[in-house]
Amino acid sequence: MKEYFEYIFPFLLILYILSWSGRQIGISRKKNSIISLATIILSAILCLLPIGDLSIGDYMLSFNPSFSVGIISLLIILLTKELSGRELLREKDLLWFSIWNLSISLILYSSSLGFIGTDMYGAGYRFSLIFVVTAALTLAMIFIKSRLYIIFTGYIVVFNLKILPSDNFFDHITDGVLFFASAIIILRFILRYKGIRLVNYQTDPEGKLHEGI
Repeated sequence: MKEYFEYIFPFLLILYILSWSGRQIGISRKKNSIISLATIILSAILCLLPIGDLSIGDYMLSFNPSFSVGIISLLIILLTKELSGRELLREKDLLWFSIWNLSISLILYSSSLGFIGTDMYGAGYRFSLIFVVTAALTLAMIFIKSRLYIIFTGYIVVFNLKILPSDNFFDHITDGVLFFASAIIILRFILRYKGIRLVNYQTDPEGKLHEGI
């Protein structure tokens, strides 16, 4: 099961890039299931079909064989909005999710650089405070009826089932790609709060406005 789960991130990333690119040239997929299906099939082919010795998915996994549950969840959130216009998370939940990702990443990077005396990453190999914090946050999300509990539950389930190649719990929570993606999302929220936009509005073939990068 591991070998298939690993390809979820490359597949979702390729699908998002193709979907975003199609929107930029005016291809609307929200009401065209054929285009959406074709995009999904093309993404799967590009992800798995070898180009030379390796497929695009293999090339991505050669840089990081264990992309986190967090980045996979974020891509699913973004893709759902891109393909159907439906938002799986409320904006404030997406912001808190990004803050959580950025905070965990900064703590890990600070520890690895020696700014924190404790080996935080090493704690992910054994039962430690991070497991208690994650479990407590999961229960809190359920209590306040935030869909973030699904992602936090995903950390625990995937870790316990040993689906990812890594045995470190932190690798299930975050990675380098999620760190930068979360930083960009937080920056966009800050700039929006200040009245500055990182996006421009474009008109689709139906004359409706939507956001472009």
